[in-house]
Amino acid sequence: MTESEFENLIEKMKNFRFIRTQETDETIHRLRSSTMQIGVNSLILFVIQGCNLRCSYCFATDGEYHDKGIMSLGTAKKAVTFLAKHSTSDTPSLSFFGGEPLLNFKLLKKLVPHIHKVEKKYNKQFSMGITTNGTLLDKEVKDFLIQNNIRCMISMDGNQQTQDANRRFANDSGSYDLVVEKTRDMRENNQLSCRATVTPISLDVSASFEHLTELNFTGVFFDAAKNVMSEKEYEEYGRQLVHLFEELKEMADAGEYELVKKSSNLMNFLRLIHRAGLRKSSCGAGQSVIAVDIHGDIYPCQRYVSEKDYCIGNVYTGWTNKDVRNNFLDAVNIENHTQCSNCWAKNLCMGDCAYENLMQTGSISQTSEAICKHKKEIFEAAIQLYLSLPEDFKESLN
Repeated sequence: MTESEFENLIEKMKNFRFIRTQETDETIHRLRSSTMQIGVNSLILFVIQGCNLRCSYCFATDGEYHDKGIMSLGTAKKAVTFLAKHSTSDTPSLSFFGGEPLLNFKLLKKLVPHIHKVEKKYNKQFSMGITTNGTLLDKEVKDFLIQNNIRCMISMDGNQQTQDANRRFANDSGSYDLVVEKTRDMRENNQLSCRATVTPISLDVSASFEHLTELNFTGVFFDAAKNVMSEKEYEEYGRQLVHLFEELKEMADAGEYELVKKSSNLMNFLRLIHRAGLRKSSCGAGQSVIAVDIHGDIYPCQRYVSEKDYCIGNVYTGWTNKDVRNNFLDAVNIENHTQCSNCWAKNLCMGDCAYENLMQTGSISQTSEAICKHKKEIFEAAIQLYLSLPEDFKESLN
């Protein structure tokens, strides 16, 4: 580097607060300590709390969240209006969730026309999506999703052995063959993404990624079922995810960018690295994101629906538990995570998922050592890959 290039680099690092000084520490603390801007732009709607599968790792007690039932049309309409009124975005996100949401397909058929009326009334355009296990997809359902531009994510864990071991029906039969058949046309038309849960029998995420991309899912997101993993198994999952990123780096070096883009985990990390903005929490839970259960009760996100102490309101009565919400937002703010204060990955990891922290350590603002180690390893791998990307690919991350 020339002297001028070096000085320019140092100046950029200062501007991005990458070089740590007392002044940058104080500035960052002041910005992170300011009041979070509240605007609900994403709603996860529990149209049913119940499921037709009995997945081995389900944290939601067979999709029931300790409270089995279906959502009424009245409550669903109230939730949609609540989102429209409280959203600061012109394109708020609405996700149909469960349990298995297609068990209440009759509600969706009545609700979606109402959503279009709400869009006109409030001058909004909802971005709709659904997460389903795929077993109930038929021509009527698929036509409905496509005609109403509802994005569809399938929960599928990997090859037949993995899927049938993890995701079984109540009669103990596997679901792989049925899901593959039910989703064939949508996969061939690039209309499905996939969420794969990693368990001790499927730690080889590279093999699962290869299988799921061969099935032509447009994107594959991996998430570990920490509730059924030992510490050693979770560490191995971390190593395997890093290994996948290393393989993806080789693909990127060979110009196979379309395949790289199918790794939703990696793309999420690359976007965080590229955008480089100062963050306050790991996600928008309780702030820009809420979940509404079958009764209309509001929670920070879908993971908390079983945790009644985290109810922050109801779509009929509004923000009735403001103290709960404010305390939650204070707890997830990275400035209140003392263990993160000197960590180089702080602004990327943000103390990890608050719910996972609660389950692992008993505190929203305390992350387990295993997760800390895992996060730093995968972010380091993601940074190495980012540095090797051509500029046009980086720009696409905007």
